[in-house]
Amino acid sequence: MDMLERVLSVQANAFLSRYLAAARDYSGLDLLSLFISMRAAIRALVAVSQDTSDSHEPSAKERLLFALEILQRPKEPRLIAIGGLSGSGKSTVARLVAAQVGGGIGAIVLRSDVALKHMFDVPPEDRLPQAAYRPRTSARVYTRMLRDAGCILGCDYPVLVDATFLSRSEREQFPVQAHRSGVDFCGLWLDCDPGLLRARVRNRKGDASDAGLAVLEKQLASNVTPDDWVRIRSAGSAEGTASCVMSVITSLQR
Repeated sequence: MDMLERVLSVQANAFLSRYLAAARDYSGLDLLSLFISMRAAIRALVAVSQDTSDSHEPSAKERLLFALEILQRPKEPRLIAIGGLSGSGKSTVARLVAAQVGGGIGAIVLRSDVALKHMFDVPPEDRLPQAAYRPRTSARVYTRMLRDAGCILGCDYPVLVDATFLSRSEREQFPVQAHRSGVDFCGLWLDCDPGLLRARVRNRKGDASDAGLAVLEKQLASNVTPDDWVRIRSAGSAEGTASCVMSVITSLQR
């Protein structure tokens, strides 16, 4: 509530997505707006009861208005997928974009790297042995994200899936899920020059992705150039790429 109230939408969205990725329990999403509104209303009552006001805190009236406004924000459920090779900026862009999707707390982010770590019961930033990265395991990760996306969409929240989506079969599953859920689908592919991809992967630290240069070279050799998703250049700043992504998402919205 406090982050949304202070217009820290990116932080609020990141916190919620991280919590849901760890708990993998989406049953409370239906009531999230109500809980946020109730919390704001309670804080408004507390502010009224205090003898002195805190200049650093919103007033009782501001909190009450926020409590009412949060209930009126449209959720606008839809399924968005952002794919690309390692180092293309998918996760950074996804984090910036997710908070801007819909009128509520934003889209719930499902990241393949985080889902994989959760399957092995380790924190996202811990590295997994190479043996954990097998085709069968990758298929399980995509199946898991597909199932979770259906649950989230069933609660009328938008979903943003962040994964490499290297195979056509991986890409084809998510439009089908969107159709089943009765929502729009938007598939986006981030393009970047190989040299910049290598530099980004080489300099990456403290991230959920374990992909190193060897993995990237295999991806580059596969020469994936999907023609069924919108391709966006991601060589510039993350903010610039996120702006381009949001323009495409908005233009494809019904």
